[in-house]
Amino acid sequence: MKSNRFHNRFLRNHHAGFLKASAAIIFVCLCLLHGEALAQGRPIKVTLVQGLDFGIIGATDIIGTATVQSNGTKTVSAGILDLGGIATPAIFRIQGERNRSFLITLPANATITMPGGPSAILDNFESSPPVSGVLDQKGNATVAVGATLNLLPSLWEGAYGSLFDIMVTYQ
Repeated sequence: MKSNRFHNRFLRNHHAGFLKASAAIIFVCLCLLHGEALAQGRPIKVTLVQGLDFGIIGATDIIGTATVQSNGTKTVSAGILDLGGIATPAIFRIQGERNRSFLITLPANATITMPGGPSAILDNFESSPPVSGVLDQKGNATVAVGATLNLLPSLWEGAYGSLFDIMVTYQ
């Protein structure tokens, strides 16, 4: 049997995101696209089921962070107000060869920007399952992705967007 590492191709799945604000209230929702990775046999297909959403958060004059973990837990640090809303991790459906293992590679960070305005950093991406998973008897799996949003007092009101990559390969 030939080594899989030489036959695997990877998926670059571009994701778009939006940060909307009103007064000091910031709303973040990352909307992610889908794609496919070719490998031996059936290709890996990644489909967005639900975008990453930080709910409604407010920035103060102190630098802070908001985190949504892959299990849906939302936390905010000093300087950030949790004003409610529903926080959810990004959810992806992975489809491919039955019972096949796959690897998940997440970005180190992404920059969320407003055209002509300031930016914020999205980092500490994590997923469930972490690092790798196994497709079930039907060739399906679900991956949840969370991240941390670093907010600065200098952010303007408005819509913010970002692109980041996720890579999925057969193991």
